[in-house]
Formats: sequence, structure tokens, C-alpha cells
Amino acid sequence: MNSMMNADTILSPEELSLLWADLAANDQLPDWYELTEHGELIMSPRHDTRHQRLCTKIALQLQAQLGGEAVVEAAVLTTTAGIRVPDVIWMPESDWQKIASPEHLLEAPPLVVEVLSPGNRPKEINHKTQAYLASG
Repeated sequence: MNSMMNADTILSPEELSLLWADLAANDQLPDWYELTEHGELIMSPRHDTRHQRLCTKIALQLQAQLGGEAVVEAAVLTTTAGIRVPDVIWMPESDWQKIASPEHLLEAPPLVVEVLSPGNRPKEINHKTQAYLASG
């Protein structure tokens, strides 16, 4: 597995999905990472309990008000920024039923939430926001 790709090469959704599956099968890696559009591994620090509780409250509130299902930390395949793991996503039940398998990467959920942390940089948040919007 070569997780460090050429920084000029943008991987196709299929290549990113295969690389993601390889990483998920590697039990030596922690479970909190993302991939750039170049296939570069981004290791993320684990969120504290306060952050996790806030994400859970947001997910529960979205479900209560919108129906469907909200999930905390689900991998999303973007069209411009690789595979990202937003804090919360929401989709109507009809979209969840279209997912073929548990390993299937989500593409363009209708609602994505990123809870800001002290370490977030504006450039990083803007990049993710633009990627989610460009994906649908």
C-alpha cells in the first residue's frame, strides 16, 4: 500500500475508495484519519468528550427535527478534497437505503456539520466547506 502519492496527482473516486479500504483493513492504524485528494494520509487528534457530546446532541436534534438519520463521524467522498470525516452528517432515510454495503463511502450528504475546535485553521475549514458544497 502506498498511501503517500505524488502531491500533483489527484486520485479518482475509485482510487480513493480502494486506498480507503486498504487503510481500513490495516489494524496497525488508528481509526481517526482522512485522505486528501492526492491520497495523502491526514492523522487527526481524537476529540475530547465535550466535542463528542456536542456532536451527539447535534445529531439527535437533526433526527428529531428532520427525520432521516444523522451519524457522527462518517467518511464522505468529496469531489475536490479526498475523503473527509465530518463531525455529523444527516441524510433522509431514502438516501440511507440506497447504500449498498456498510463499507460504502457516502457521497454528497445533504447536510454536513463540522464542529469547530481551537486547533482548526480558517484555511482548512474553508477548504472542507468548499469541498462539501462542490460535492453536492
